[in-house]
Amino acid sequence: MGAIGTGPRPSWVSYLIQRPDGKWVHTTLFSVPAHATVHVKLYQYDSVGALRNPLLATVTGTVGSKVYVTGWVDNKKVNHAPYHVLPADASGHIFDVPAMGINVPLPGYPGSNLCGTPAPCQPSTKYKYDIENFSFHTGAPGVFRWQCFVPCGLSFLDGNGGPMQSIGYMMGFMKVVG
Repeated sequence: MGAIGTGPRPSWVSYLIQRPDGKWVHTTLFSVPAHATVHVKLYQYDSVGALRNPLLATVTGTVGSKVYVTGWVDNKKVNHAPYHVLPADASGHIFDVPAMGINVPLPGYPGSNLCGTPAPCQPSTKYKYDIENFSFHTGAPGVFRWQCFVPCGLSFLDGNGGPMQSIGYMMGFMKVVG
C-alpha cells in the first residue's frame, strides 16, 4: 500500500497480510510450513520507483524463476505475460528473502494511486493494481527476514529509513515451521 492510513505512522508505505479468514491485518510477521511449496498472491497498488541495484529487477527463488501477473488496463482485468526481469525503473516494490534466495520485483504504476484510508484498498477497477502470483519452496524450519529494497521511505536519507527498516511496514520475518 502507498500509505497505511492508520496507526502511529499513517503516511508510511506498508505491506499487509491477509489471514485465512479473509481479514487484512497490519503485520509483516507470518508463518509458512517447512518443506512445502508456498503460493503467494500479492496485490500491488503503489507507484513506480527506481531500483538502485539493477540486479534486484530479476526474479529469483520462485518456481520457474517467474511471476505471473493479472492487472487492470482501461478498466478491464487482463492477464499479462509472466516475467523474469522488470525494467529497473518499473518496480513499485520488492518482496525479497535474502537468506532463501527469493527476490520478486513488483511492477508499479506511474503517478499516485492512493485509495484513501484505511488500507487496504478494496480490489476494484477504481484503483489500478496488479496481482502478482508466484510460488517458492521452503526448506528446514527457521526464521527468515524479508524486506522491500525499493527506496521509498519519504523524508529519510536515500529513501531507506523509516518504513524501509521497520517491522510492520516494509520489512518483517517469515517463520518456517516444521
